[in-house]
Amino acid sequence: MRRWPFGRWIVVAGIVVGLGFLAGGLLLAHEKAIVAFGEGGGAALLTMGLLGIAQRFWRGDKVTGADAGGIGVKFGEATGEAVEKVEKVVGEVNTRVSEQMTTVNDRLYDLEKVVLKEDNADEKG
Repeated sequence: MRRWPFGRWIVVAGIVVGLGFLAGGLLLAHEKAIVAFGEGGGAALLTMGLLGIAQRFWRGDKVTGADAGGIGVKFGEATGEAVEKVEKVVGEVNTRVSEQMTTVNDRLYDLEKVVLKEDNADEKG
């Protein structure tokens, strides 16, 4: 467990905080379960978000943009190599999905022909 990436520790910390808020809401504050669950989930997400931002600062990344309304922070710029890899993967996925959708459409068309043929035969008697 000591060799986990820091992101996994962030998730574990978020879960622990979320469960703490859930238990505290149920046992100490005697809140309704849905309210305690909402507070626990919110606390977990907030913890993970703040620790994720702290991790980026710790690595030395610089903030290039922030958004208070959408609660977003943008760090650095993606490298050209990373963008090319992402574009390549997205292109491959798009090709595979398009091929699979063509196959599904062909099968559906064949199924419709069979069903319509049976319906026409039933109507003729």
